[in-house]
Amino acid sequence: MAEMGIREDLAPEQSANGVYLPPACYTTSKEEKIKFFQCLHDIKVPSTYSANIKRFVSMKDCKLFGMKSHDCHVLMTHMIPIAIRGILQDDVRHSITKLCLFFNNIHSKVIDVEDLDQWEKDVYVTLYELEIYMGILKGYVRNRNRPEGSIVEGYTCEEVIEFCQGYMKDVESVGVPKTRHSGRLEGKGGVGFKITMPTYEELQVAHLVVLKHMKCLTPYVDEHMDMLKSKYPGKEKMWYINNHNKEFSGWLEKKVAETDVDETVKRLGRGPDCRVKSYQGYDINGYTFYTKDQDEKSTMQNSGVTMIASTTEFDRRDHDTLIRIAKDYYYGVIQKIWELNYYDFVIPVFKCKWVNNRTGVQVDRYGFTLVDLTNNGYVSEPFVLAKHVTQVFYIKDPSKKKEHIVLQGKRRIIGVDDVVDEEEYDHFDDLPPFSVGIEPGNYDNIERTTFVRSNIEGTYVD
Repeated sequence: MAEMGIREDLAPEQSANGVYLPPACYTTSKEEKIKFFQCLHDIKVPSTYSANIKRFVSMKDCKLFGMKSHDCHVLMTHMIPIAIRGILQDDVRHSITKLCLFFNNIHSKVIDVEDLDQWEKDVYVTLYELEIYMGILKGYVRNRNRPEGSIVEGYTCEEVIEFCQGYMKDVESVGVPKTRHSGRLEGKGGVGFKITMPTYEELQVAHLVVLKHMKCLTPYVDEHMDMLKSKYPGKEKMWYINNHNKEFSGWLEKKVAETDVDETVKRLGRGPDCRVKSYQGYDINGYTFYTKDQDEKSTMQNSGVTMIASTTEFDRRDHDTLIRIAKDYYYGVIQKIWELNYYDFVIPVFKCKWVNNRTGVQVDRYGFTLVDLTNNGYVSEPFVLAKHVTQVFYIKDPSKKKEHIVLQGKRRIIGVDDVVDEEEYDHFDDLPPFSVGIEPGNYDNIERTTFVRSNIEGTYVD
């Protein structure tokens, strides 16, 4: 290559100590390798997301071992772009992240045809084998000298057994394990059950969240707002909203006691039992959620949540002027899991520690959503209905100690409890790991790319 004038700066150099091999732009130092593998070693993913990545990492040898096809897929499409943050040169890191983004996009359930041309430009070398079924077929191999024959024999046997089971009653299908979420989509408590007696104020905050999201109470919400406006005319809009939140539950309790209303409205108006069922783990909507305390005891991370909520913003000087009503994603960590007992029915709620969206959430140039979990916000509104949240998990950003990177959880509930709507229950949720997308490459600078790293030592060989 040196004689041909190709990347001459990478050519071996003869010296007194032997042959010196200059470090290529993608070469990592020992410290960078330790940083890379430490990041992977510390990752905790939600239940059913993937295998425990920590088991595949050897910190002693700085190597990965024992990984299966799906583990490699998760590593390439999700974890590598995070683990390389803070190491390597910017242009090398940018290229690797773009390649991982391509693999992340190409396996999506829905692909916009207009994006394909841009993907083709951004990916220079792409070696991609579709291995959707390869992991299952590998499991059929018994004779490693004849893997193809083992696969054919094992696959044929399973097909025959599956066919015969269609004529037998009360027999479960071969190779289709029963999901842990069967019968739990509407909510079911798990570990750490106990009865607690929260303070009256805290219980009322949780109760108000329930009242705000019950469609059957919409006429009563409108009636209470009209009552406030007629009783206190001329007040600012923000004043009416704040007083509605303070007084609505008490007003509704009197309303249902004095009038004949629907039984559900009556139960809601009377409020929940002061004895609350508390859990450390809870299954709902195809997710397994933990509290932060339970996460600390587990190898999995199930306490991260996100939700879409409408935010009403008023002018700081003029509280009667509405600036905007916007829908935003909010990120938090579950602190408590409660079931509020309304006697005829129960409603699960999560008490969360939310990140301040204004100062604690940002999106970087690689499209990652970064959150500062120490930047707390919305302390007066900690509760949310359990059915309204989506699971996420947080990975420490190797390049910024205070920040965590948000990745979406996943669920598999098609066929569980007769769920058939794939559009409603996607395998991955709406937010991809690369939430905004990575900025396009600058192809004019390809010829000026530096292929040698100047900040680390090369290698000497005999």
